[in-house]
Amino acid sequence: MFVWSSLVLHFGLPALPDWADWFLSELKRRKRIQSLAGFGYRAVAVKTRRQELLKLIEQGLRQKKLSFPTTNGPVHWHVSANPLDATVPKHTQPK
Repeated sequence: MFVWSSLVLHFGLPALPDWADWFLSELKRRKRIQSLAGFGYRAVAVKTRRQELLKLIEQGLRQKKLSFPTTNGPVHWHVSANPLDATVPKHTQPK
């Protein structure tokens, strides 16, 4: 989840936390994620561009692999400052 939230923040993507699994599997399938040597953690490098990620959003929405929330509202990303503790709950809508 830390990798996905980092990509979203870095590229300013209109994306949801729920999309992480699909996106990361697509990036792995396209060989855009490379493992790096790390001590005590699993380090990775992601080689992509904003345009490629936007195309993936388009593809995922068209193929119904991704979906937007049924109501409008802010998206809440609950990511720890420590990447080893990063957890993001499923998307929640304000009441």
